[in-house]
Amino acid sequence: MIDQLCARLPQTGCDIAELAGILLRFCRDHAEAVRAAHDSAAAAALLHREEHAASVWFRNEVDDDRLDPLELAAIATRLRRISATAEIDLDATVAAVVAARAVATGLDDALGYRFAGLFRRRGKTRLREGDPCPVVRPDWPVLLKGNLGTHPARRGYPLSELLWLRLTPPLHRGHQIDLECTWSDPLARFDRHSRIGVAIPWAGLEALDFTLDPASPQPSFSVRLRDSDQRWPVIEGLLRQAAEQGIDVLVLPELSVDADWVDRAEQWLQAHPQSPSVVVLGSFHDQRQGRRRNICTTLAPGSRLHEHYKFNAFEWRPPDPATGAETVYREDIATTPATITIHLGRHWSLTTLICKDFIEPGVDHLLEELRVGLVLIPACSETTEPFLHNASRLASNAQAVVVVANLTAINPQNPASALVARPARFRVCRQHPRADLQPPVLVPLAPFDD
Repeated sequence: MIDQLCARLPQTGCDIAELAGILLRFCRDHAEAVRAAHDSAAAAALLHREEHAASVWFRNEVDDDRLDPLELAAIATRLRRISATAEIDLDATVAAVVAARAVATGLDDALGYRFAGLFRRRGKTRLREGDPCPVVRPDWPVLLKGNLGTHPARRGYPLSELLWLRLTPPLHRGHQIDLECTWSDPLARFDRHSRIGVAIPWAGLEALDFTLDPASPQPSFSVRLRDSDQRWPVIEGLLRQAAEQGIDVLVLPELSVDADWVDRAEQWLQAHPQSPSVVVLGSFHDQRQGRRRNICTTLAPGSRLHEHYKFNAFEWRPPDPATGAETVYREDIATTPATITIHLGRHWSLTTLICKDFIEPGVDHLLEELRVGLVLIPACSETTEPFLHNASRLASNAQAVVVVANLTAINPQNPASALVARPARFRVCRQHPRADLQPPVLVPLAPFDD
C-alpha cells in the first residue's frame, strides 16, 4: 500500500499545496483506515511523534514553495520509513495512512501559512472535486472572547482536512467553485470592532415593477425597480449614513437597486475615503452575454470585486384580480452555470449569494467544507425561517459570519429584514424583524459583541 502512495508523488516536482492535496486524497480514499489509526494507541503515539519530526524537517529543509525531485524523493523515503515502523503493529493500509497523515500534518504545521499565498499568485482558480483549497482563519478567540462556540476541529476525525488546507468536496447539482485572490484585501482591517450594516431602502415589493409573460411554456416574469431615476438619492443617503456610522461592510437586499446605479455607487465610494470597505449592492435584472441574469455586484473602494449571478430562480404567485386564482410565475433568468465565487483575503474569505442560492441543497455543505468566513446574502423573501436555520448551522459548524439583507413587506410570518449569525456560544443569530423597521433605514450590526 505504501508503494501506491509513493507512486502518487510527482516525479518532476510540485508545490507544497499540491503535495498536501496528494496526501489528503490518499487519506480520504482510505477513510476506514484513518478511523482505525485514530482508534489505535500505537498509531496515535507514532502519529504524534512523526508529525513533529516532519514539521521540523519541512521547517529546516524546505526553503521554497515548490518542491524539487530530490526533496520529493526524501519525502518518499520518510513515508516508507514511517509506514514500515507502523506495520509492526498495524495493517499495511493503516500504516500507509499513518505515514500520509503524519507528513501532511507536519507540512501543514511548518509551512501551511504559505498555502494561501500560492493561490494568491494564481489569481483565479476553478476548484474541482478533490482539489486542495487553502483556509484562512480569523482569530476567533480574540473576536468573540469567552463567547466562542465549539471549534469544528473537535467534532470528529480529520479525514480530509488540515488546519490551513482542505479538499474540495464533491460538487453536486452543477455547482462550480471559483477561488479568486487579489493582493488588495478589503477585509484586511476587519476585526472585533468592525461593524456590518444592512440597508433597507424600500418598504416592500411595491417598489418593484413586474412584467409577466403568461404565454410562455413556463409562465415567467422579469422585474426592475420602479421609478429608478427618482430613487437613487435614497441609496446615496444610506451610503452616507454607513460612512458616517463607521460601517465596514454594507449589504443591500435583492432587487433593491437599478443596473445604472453600479457606476454611481462605485464613483461615490471612490469619492468618500471613509466609506465601507465592502458594499454588496443588492441585485437587479440585466443582460450578460445575451442572457438575462439576476446580478449582485460587490464593490470595494477603487474596484469591483465580483458579479454574482443568481442560480436558483424564485417563483411568484400573484392572485388573479378577477378570480383570486394563483398562477406560478418563474423568475425569467438564466441559472447556469451555478458558480460560487470565494474571495480569499489574508484573514477572511468572502462569498456573496442571492436569496435562494443560500438555501439550495448542498450549498451550505460546500461553504462549511471550504470554511468560508463571511457569507453575505441579499434576499427578497416573505419568510426568513430557512435562512435562519442555514445561517445558524453554518455559523456553528464552520465558524462563519452570515448576513442576510431582506426586502419584504410586513406580513403574518413576521420575516426579518436583517439577520446576522456568528459562531458564538450564546445568541448565535440576531434578527431585526421587518415590523420593527421604517424604511429607508440602516440597521447596524455588531457581530462580535456579546
